[in-house]
Amino acid sequence: MTAPSVALQKAVVAALKAVLAAPVFDRVPPSDEWPRVVIGEGQELPNRADCMNGREIYLDVHVWSRDVGQGEAKRIAGQIADVLDDADLTLDGNALDLLRLDGARFLRDPDGRSSHAVVTIRAFTQPDP
Repeated sequence: MTAPSVALQKAVVAALKAVLAAPVFDRVPPSDEWPRVVIGEGQELPNRADCMNGREIYLDVHVWSRDVGQGEAKRIAGQIADVLDDADLTLDGNALDLLRLDGARFLRDPDGRSSHAVVTIRAFTQPDP
């Protein structure tokens, strides 16, 4: 069985690559592409409600932009939210019960040139029967 957080990440990357004009990375390559979307931090917690062996998963998706202001980062973050909030994704070896936007944060990077958005999603999964 694929770990639920791995299965979710794989499905999220595929869903975002299908619709975003910005490149989506699990790890940023040495190239200097802007804007870019990077799969970031996550957390997987047990969810044993209703006698299930499920998981509650949080996943951060980072947006980086070098456009003046935060407009581009906010626009791409909005597209990510539109694609993922309440999405019905197929996960390897797991069933996705619920996928929701947990929130978005907008930051100015200390380099003084970059805008940064962090979109957090929350998912509930359980193993396929």
